[in-house]
Amino acid sequence: MEDAWAAVESALSGFLREQPDVERALLDSPLESLNGADAYLRASVLEERGGDAAKAYMRADESCYPQEVRAARDAAVARLVELVRDGTGPILDVATGRGRLLEELVAGTSRQLVATDVSPHVLRGTERRVPGPRYVVADAHALPFADAEIETLVTHLGLANVPRGRELLQELRRVGREVVATHILYPADDEENLAAARALGLGELFVREQALAAFVEAGWDVAFEYEQEVHASPTPKSALLPGVGIDSLPVRETRLTWCVLRGS
Repeated sequence: MEDAWAAVESALSGFLREQPDVERALLDSPLESLNGADAYLRASVLEERGGDAAKAYMRADESCYPQEVRAARDAAVARLVELVRDGTGPILDVATGRGRLLEELVAGTSRQLVATDVSPHVLRGTERRVPGPRYVVADAHALPFADAEIETLVTHLGLANVPRGRELLQELRRVGREVVATHILYPADDEENLAAARALGLGELFVREQALAAFVEAGWDVAFEYEQEVHASPTPKSALLPGVGIDSLPVRETRLTWCVLRGS
């Protein structure tokens, strides 16, 4: 399986080698002069080259997402950690990515942590920044664990970013006894954003009623543990690399609900 994270970063590095003026503008300009997308690209390049990317990632986060959105997201992550920190048995973080949730779990619980992602490249980077958990390369649709082996499954936006959401819930039900997930929901009548999600192979779990039905179909007894509606807009495109963006969704302004779903 192609490592999409590695392919994107390799393509970016190759482009910058061929465009030294763009590379200088991206890496040498004052950080505050970059928009959110370019700050994120700078962070990606710095991280790939072994540099300190923390300030660039922070700039990207603050520039791409309004305070209202960041507050709702951070509250959802905090609520998830609160729900799982005092349990027993291992916690498996599905679709770990760059480890936003994993960092909070390391700080917030003494339970054994296992991080999984389909990308070996992104897991290597996360392991360098977040030592301690066990790291396992794994497709979320085919986790290398026995039936009911994992006490608690968690994921930060995995339900929104992993294709074939219904199949994902079934696989989580196979290996886990409990699942706690941060998630985002779109209005049922937001056809433009939902159509864009479907075109990406996503969206099966983006509408409240459909998400709840999919949980039940997969055998989960599910409840909402946190909800916050926010105004969301498309994130900016790069000013230095035409057409390059960070987030594929939303494609137009909308009202999103940040939430925490807990299944047992």
